[in-house]
Amino acid sequence: MPGQPGKVAIVNKQPITVVLATRPVVQIKQEGASGPIGPTGPAGPPGPQGIQGPAGPTGPQGPAGPTGPAGPAGQDAAVLSRKCLSNISAGRAVWFSGVDGIAYASYDNPSNKQLPIGISTQAGTTDTYINVRVKGQITDGSWNWTIGLPIFVGLNGLLTQTAPTGPTNHVRQIATALTATSIYVDNYAPIDTV
Repeated sequence: MPGQPGKVAIVNKQPITVVLATRPVVQIKQEGASGPIGPTGPAGPPGPQGIQGPAGPTGPQGPAGPTGPAGPAGQDAAVLSRKCLSNISAGRAVWFSGVDGIAYASYDNPSNKQLPIGISTQAGTTDTYINVRVKGQITDGSWNWTIGLPIFVGLNGLLTQTAPTGPTNHVRQIATALTATSIYVDNYAPIDTV
C-alpha cells in the first residue's frame, strides 16, 4: 500500500512492524537586534553644474542715494574779460570799444553815452586783459558811499554820487550803494542833462 511521505510500511504475514523514517530537524536561529549605525563616510566629488535657469523678475527700485558734493562754481556771466586800450585802474567805470576792448567811460564824452558799460574789478596796463563786472555786487573796503543812493559815471571813469550837470554832459547811473563799501552794478539808460 502506498506510504505516506517520510514513513515506510512493510506488510507481511508477520506482525506488522512499522518503521518510521523522519526528516532531520532544522533548527532556525532568530536574528539578533541591529547594531548601531556606523559613521558617515566622506562626501563624494561634486556633480557637473546644471544648465543656467531663466532670469528672475526685476526687483523694486531701491531708495535714492545720498546727495553728492556740490560741483565747482561756474563762470560768472556778469563778469567779462576785456583788453585795456590804455592803463585802467580797479573800481572805474569803463565802456566797451571794438571787439573786446575797454576804455574809461566819462559823462562828458557823448560817443560812449549809449555804449555798454561796467566797472573794472582789477587794474591792468595797455593790451592786458582784466575783469569787468556788468551786473551784480562789488565790495571795496576803501569806499564810503551813502547807502541807497545811485552811483553815476563821473569824469574819466571815476564813480560819484553827484549827478553831472551841463548842456553837453549826460547822466549815466551805473550802480546803487548797498552799504558804505558795497555797490550793485546794473545797466541803466543814460539821461541828457539840461
